[in-house]
Amino acid sequence: MLRRATTREIKHWDELLSENPAGGEVFQTKAFAAVKKRQGWQPEFWVYETSFGQVYALALIPTRDIY
Repeated sequence: MLRRATTREIKHWDELLSENPAGGEVFQTKAFAAVKKRQGWQPEFWVYETSFGQVYALALIPTRDIY
């Protein structure tokens, strides 16, 4: 099941991200999301619930014509 992260999950995002099966990824962190938001992207925090645990992922949606 894919769902949006809760407020609590977003608060602890980087810690949870480091628990992903392959470990954390710098381009999925809250700091990276904050930088991209200033560049015209809307960060969305998602959780994919699997049989082996949860996987945390950042999606970046353009909020304006960035090109």
